[in-house]
Amino acid sequence: MTVHSRFVPSHELGGDVFDHFWIDEDHFALYLADASGHGLAAAFPSISLHNVLRSGSLRVDLRQPDAVLAALNTAFAMERQQGRYLTMWYGVYARDRRRLRYASAGHPPALLWSPGSGAPLSRLSGHGLALGLFEDATYGTTNVDLRGPFSLLVYSDGIYELPQAGGAMGTLPEFLALVEECRAQLQGPRALDHLVEQVRRRAAGDGFPDDYSLLLVSVPEAEV
Repeated sequence: MTVHSRFVPSHELGGDVFDHFWIDEDHFALYLADASGHGLAAAFPSISLHNVLRSGSLRVDLRQPDAVLAALNTAFAMERQQGRYLTMWYGVYARDRRRLRYASAGHPPALLWSPGSGAPLSRLSGHGLALGLFEDATYGTTNVDLRGPFSLLVYSDGIYELPQAGGAMGTLPEFLALVEECRAQLQGPRALDHLVEQVRRRAAGDGFPDDYSLLLVSVPEAEV
């Protein structure tokens, strides 16, 4: 397994945070969260969420994505976070069973594909609301069985919500089409650099108005 990541902050402090870690010898967790807004008010809940997950203080089984998001939703109620909420994608890969389990809290869909395959990208969406919006929000875990090698891309909306030539803002469908178009090149240590360069070529101007994060996980067929 290889993991590549990129985080590029905007001119103003933002709310992106991501991490990946082994829960035990068979279960690998990864997540990406994005707090609403910018500045310190957005950064604080993201940093706190990261610390809660890393410290092990969240009293749930980290192998259960729906339980993790439900607990975080309770812990990060927006009335205690200066009105901020967070979107989040959380997944757990069980390498002994080659199964990916994931849940989403209002986050853009992760993208899954098999290198060398002609099959289209799989969009791993969830149906849960962003963290902190409603105390009684519920989340569901989706299981995906993986038979061959695969690549998984998780990202924040800052990678595609940027001005395009002509004045329009970039959209999620356009970004998904771009990943589909260049996925054969999304391999190796410079895979994310290639993707960012393709995004820049289609944008107006050189900078990204929002911070953005990218997390790319690749697992070969022989991974056990």
